Amino acid sequence: MNRSDLTLNGIGKYLAAAILLLFVLFVGVFAVRQAVSNYYSHIAVRDSSEELARFAIRWQPGNPNAYEALGTVLGRQGDEKGAAAGYEDAVDRRENDFRLWLRLGSARAELGDLAGARSAFQRAISLAPGYSRPRVELGTFLLEHSERDEAFRLFNEAAEREPALYPAMLEIATREFPRDAEKIESLITPKSFEGKRLSAIYLIGKGLVSGSVRRFLLSDDLPTEERARFVGLLIENKNFELAREVWGAAPEIPKELANGSIFDGSFEQTKRSDESGFGWMFDDDIESARILLEGKEVHSGSRAFKFVFQGHSNPDQWLLTQRILVKPNSSYELKAFARTNELVTAGLPFIGVYNGLDNQQLARTQRVESDESGWVELSVRFDTGKNRTIFVALARESCAQSPCPVFGELILDDFSLGEIETGR
Repeated sequence: MNRSDLTLNGIGKYLAAAILLLFVLFVGVFAVRQAVSNYYSHIAVRDSSEELARFAIRWQPGNPNAYEALGTVLGRQGDEKGAAAGYEDAVDRRENDFRLWLRLGSARAELGDLAGARSAFQRAISLAPGYSRPRVELGTFLLEHSERDEAFRLFNEAAEREPALYPAMLEIATREFPRDAEKIESLITPKSFEGKRLSAIYLIGKGLVSGSVRRFLLSDDLPTEERARFVGLLIENKNFELAREVWGAAPEIPKELANGSIFDGSFEQTKRSDESGFGWMFDDDIESARILLEGKEVHSGSRAFKFVFQGHSNPDQWLLTQRILVKPNSSYELKAFARTNELVTAGLPFIGVYNGLDNQQLARTQRVESDESGWVELSVRFDTGKNRTIFVALARESCAQSPCPVFGELILDDFSLGEIETGR
């Protein structure tokens, strides 16, 4: 290699190094200017300062964040034209940012440029097809301009992507059509299980149970735990009739027993306490007592409910209870059969009838005497008044002493409840 080649080679290396240095310096300067511009953009928005926003633009005229900041500040000042211009400059510099298109759409809507607003919102949807927010914003815009059907189509698409939006979308529909459950149902149409679940919770809370909600609650697809939650929610919102129906639709509830006034009055199907709804409820851990569902001593069938008392217990505590659906302003007769084995207590048991709202006693049977031999029928007639639900409960009379001990056995079987015909 001759000297001239070496010289050229050396010059090339120096030139490359110089170009690299200039590039690094340029990148460094650009990065510094970018950082400073972003900093002042942030401060401008925080302080609502137009001056700082324009200062950020001067530091880096190509920074979309600076123009976004200017649009935000001018919008706060009521300068909608300036805000729209700021966002337009921002999207010119970062045209694939759906957030900027949403801001531009809102600014154009405020300015009265409806076609421009629609176009910006649609551009945001095309850039972020998997996101819910662009659809919500376009839907809101369309609803404000009387395009209801298209608005709710977009709301449904948004909520299917993000089911947590369903309550908010239903709130909008409820404002549009107050108290009209069927119309709301036609507007908000969840397809996913989670969407249906959230929609049902919202509508039950508003007292607006539509046909689709009813079908969802009564479907076999509803898991046991969810069914129990909905029964509780319906009871809480005093929709007792549907609560009983939903409870009775559970696969584990025998259909031949689901529609009776009292569920499983002979204890043939009861295996555990039913805290969720309308079955027998009892405390397996009741103080100083054991509970048995067994068939050694029965009035009929193959099982009866037995308490084996072994000491102190609270006489104010219901020992066995069931919530029952009744007709208001009607008369009923409650019957049950009981027997005792060596029962010793000053607070003898009885069956009480209580209203379903505040547990006030409506009526009670005679008490179960401790020296009864064989099965004894307990009965009481009562009027329901305005009540739509009652509790039938095994309780104890008060004692002169506290705690009130009880020893021995109490066995119950064959509960029944019948409506008394008017005029009898």
